[in-house]
Amino acid sequence: MSSQSVGLEDFTFPVAIAAQLIASLQVDIAAQSIGFLKVDIAAQSIDAINVNATIVQSNVTLDVNVTGSTVTLNVNIAGVASGVTVPISIQSSAVTLNVSIVSSTVTLNVRIAGVASGVVVPISIQSSAVTLNVNITASTVTLNTFIQDFKATISTASLLEKGSRIFKDSIVYNGTVTMYTVPTGKTAYLYLMNFVGINYSSTYNEYLELRVIVGGTIYALISVLLKPGEVRDGRAFAGLAKLVEGDSVVLYAASDVLARASIHVLEL
Repeated sequence: MSSQSVGLEDFTFPVAIAAQLIASLQVDIAAQSIGFLKVDIAAQSIDAINVNATIVQSNVTLDVNVTGSTVTLNVNIAGVASGVTVPISIQSSAVTLNVSIVSSTVTLNVRIAGVASGVVVPISIQSSAVTLNVNITASTVTLNTFIQDFKATISTASLLEKGSRIFKDSIVYNGTVTMYTVPTGKTAYLYLMNFVGINYSSTYNEYLELRVIVGGTIYALISVLLKPGEVRDGRAFAGLAKLVEGDSVVLYAASDVLARASIHVLEL
């Protein structure tokens, strides 16, 4: 027997695997001094790959490049103080990417390109200070995003691109007319409103109003007081109100007022 020690904890062993008959390979790394782990799988005979990555420490970079087919990638980031970057590039078909983030200060970059079909990307974010960049140039991609416990910003340009355009124009004298009601299962953004009002009374001040009705309660978004004989027009725009199914937009004119209004609604 050799007197040389083998397998002590401070030894480093290079490992090369060339066999083609390994059905399952499990690697458990518990050392705290490993700063970077790179996995490159280039075999052509692998039909299905499941990659489960759990990150519970800070200053970790996980680079994932998927170019094969039938791949499931699960990334769970939890309890991390700071400094986690997860760049993910997907250029294959039939890929499922599950990402759950429950920590802080995480940057997640997802690029999906050259995919024929079958990419599903569920992303759940329940923390603060998370930057999510998603670049999709492929077809047939499903992106499910759940964001909780922090403010998300949705740009007006994004709504304009994704929403269906609804234009309504109404006129009313001495009464109320319903201009728009949100259909079942839809959400709408009242983006642009124009109005003009004429008070035919020679004695009294009178109102015209653009209103929303939410659960039977009336709210005035625009309320204009017209002096006797006054004619006035105006405009309001840029994300005035978010409406859900059943909510309505109405135009109101007092007893001696002729009112006309047009609205632009983005329906999702």
